[in-house]
Amino acid sequence: MVRVVRAVLGAALALVASCAGAQGEHETTAREETASLDEAARLAMLLPSSADRCSVARPSLVADRRRPLILHASQGDVLAWSRDLRIVAYASARRLDERGRAQSVTLLSLAGGQGERRDELEASLPLRVRWEGEPCRADQCDLPRASMLDARTLRIERGAPSDARAGDSPCVDLAIAWPSAVELDVSRQDCEDTRSEGCTQRRILEPTDDGLRQRVEDSLGSERAAMRALESLRLVPGLEGGIDVDRRGATVVTLRSISWAELELLLEDERIERAAYRRRDEARRTRALDEVDVESLPLVRQQVQLREERLARLHGEGRRRAAEELAALLSAATMRHLATRPEDALDLARRLVRVQLDELDDPAGASQTIDAALATGVAPRETWRGLRREARIASLARALASPDETSALTDAASALREDGLAPDDTTARAAALDLAVLRAAGATHELAESAWTHARAVTRRAISLRAMPSGAGVPIAALPATLAWLAELGGDPGPFSVFVVARATLAEGTRAVTGHDAPDEARVLRFEHLADRATLAGSGASIDALLHLGASIESALAPGPITIDVVLTSISTPSVERTLRFEGELGVGRVRIERGDAWIARHDWPAIERYLADPLRAMGARLFPPPELVVRATSEEEAAHLARIGDDPPQARCAAEGIEVRCVPRPDSDARGALRRIVRASLGAGLAPASE
Repeated sequence: MVRVVRAVLGAALALVASCAGAQGEHETTAREETASLDEAARLAMLLPSSADRCSVARPSLVADRRRPLILHASQGDVLAWSRDLRIVAYASARRLDERGRAQSVTLLSLAGGQGERRDELEASLPLRVRWEGEPCRADQCDLPRASMLDARTLRIERGAPSDARAGDSPCVDLAIAWPSAVELDVSRQDCEDTRSEGCTQRRILEPTDDGLRQRVEDSLGSERAAMRALESLRLVPGLEGGIDVDRRGATVVTLRSISWAELELLLEDERIERAAYRRRDEARRTRALDEVDVESLPLVRQQVQLREERLARLHGEGRRRAAEELAALLSAATMRHLATRPEDALDLARRLVRVQLDELDDPAGASQTIDAALATGVAPRETWRGLRREARIASLARALASPDETSALTDAASALREDGLAPDDTTARAAALDLAVLRAAGATHELAESAWTHARAVTRRAISLRAMPSGAGVPIAALPATLAWLAELGGDPGPFSVFVVARATLAEGTRAVTGHDAPDEARVLRFEHLADRATLAGSGASIDALLHLGASIESALAPGPITIDVVLTSISTPSVERTLRFEGELGVGRVRIERGDAWIARHDWPAIERYLADPLRAMGARLFPPPELVVRATSEEEAAHLARIGDDPPQARCAAEGIEVRCVPRPDSDARGALRRIVRASLGAGLAPASE
């Protein structure tokens, strides 16, 4: 019943965005279509009888200026109301074949001998067609098939060819019975009570002096079904507003009227909506450079944003061309407004510098832009001096191993010294060389400069070291994560940002940037001129990033003496920070600690190695599937005890296997909670905060 009411109600309200019009006393139509009734009925007689729906329209009864209004009320094909063709009458039929494939036949009665001029007819059709019997290529074979039945009748067929015979279409009787209707159709539907296909809906749209009247007749198969539908419709709020509903036997009849004025308002709303869409599309259109008026800063900003978004999607030579166009626009706008409106132009200048440095590898151009910005006197000096240093380092990176290296090195070192990053010329030149090599290797200037500054400050700190028991050590791949865990388990507020500086002998072939396959935060940078030995520096925050960081450091070092500085900074409480240092001997993947600061020296490192560092290294940074936890105890009794402590069924199941504890996490969890409990139980009072 709900489906029937919905169908009837839908028909009743279909004219809310309504209709079309009768020809006015002074309105022009094609006079050669005076036999429109005969034409509509004639076309209906050519439709197949086995259609699920048929439609007939008489466009010749509607003034050309009112045809757009008809489209608001029509539930038929927009082709019937095309203003590019002079259509006397229209008819169509649609059905689904036994395989569920759609088939349709459309017939048009044309005026003025249009059918005799095929090229003009094809150009006027609002859809592409291929002519019946002519060869087709590729996707043309899927186009609707067109043919001329006679000099004035065009047939368009879609879908698989139909073998249904013509004649006996229900639209024939409807076309004859309603000679003044501008559109009518008949559709078949299942009956609610009997589930048969004998129920139909007939729609008639005809003009009146004031507008349009729509009549919908739903034949529901039984009076009982019609009564239920009628009662349900009368309960719909607001249905009485210009809509009349009645029952005649097993048929529910719905009448709806709408004035031309209402339709004109609907059409005006549509025009306003289309204009809004055009304005939106215009606002999103990337204009040619000569169409952008750089006097208009709002327009410039809009075009810059569009070009930046496009640039982010491009690669290769296309990206290069797009970057050049963006730089040209930014340069023109910056130079135009920097002197008169510097506050507004500085953002454009900054964007121009980024394009020149990041996309075009044009440090000379970037330097000119930066100098012009600084000359305004209103540019934030710290920000723009930082950009100046980056531009000079970029120039040096381009000049390495060339005759221009000396001059570029002097300029870069001068910027570092003037801005207070280096205390003297020797340090400045050493820093400039390291930063240029890192830039050439793909490191960002911001990352490289920050790491160099931090590493230099850390390595210059005076920290007292104590001798450590012989044999104490830790796998270097797990070192950053181990220290972060120890500090947090000791009571410091974690998590931590961990900065590591290692001074040691580098492995042969170590690159300027190690860990390209690691997260950005876990990459390790090489500084050749920072200290008395080659220096590696890197940072990380999450446990996974710290494990990546440790693996990158391990791969870059060769066995020999090593000094490691580690800065732990609490992310939640930045005031909690501690610098740790130890010295020792690096073997194959493992560092033996010989001397350490007070916090390092107070810990039981053989126990840390057994219960924390080795398990962390074995687990690694793999996320899925989550790795198992394996802890090697000192005895079977201890293994059984630790298995009970670590076991947590919702997260991981732990069991003792000889002297090993093995914890298997659930697929959606990990075993680090079990490791945390085992470490607390094993190290106990030996844990202490690093910030003391």
